[in-house]
Amino acid sequence: MNEFNRLPENSKIIEDYSIQKIFFGYQIEHDEFRQVLCGESALDGVFNLRVFWINKEKGLAFGIADNEEEKRLDWYLIGSDKNWCEFSKEFAIRFKGDNT
Repeated sequence: MNEFNRLPENSKIIEDYSIQKIFFGYQIEHDEFRQVLCGESALDGVFNLRVFWINKEKGLAFGIADNEEEKRLDWYLIGSDKNWCEFSKEFAIRFKGDNT
């Protein structure tokens, strides 16, 4: 199966608005479009996913999926908890004391 037919590793749906809104605090390195298989083949269905990479090297991103069946958008947090924690600490240190 092609990588563009799978969710990125360590993807989980996030419903908490406080996590969703931090998406707007980061610069996006680049984004990509995927058609993700719902099963083993396209016969099982697909959904559209836009992946916004924050740090692709560390596997950190947000994803927004078009859930046509339920007429809503699903948000994904992509990346391991460990990598997000380290990234958030580095980010905070970098901008500590920046009042601009």
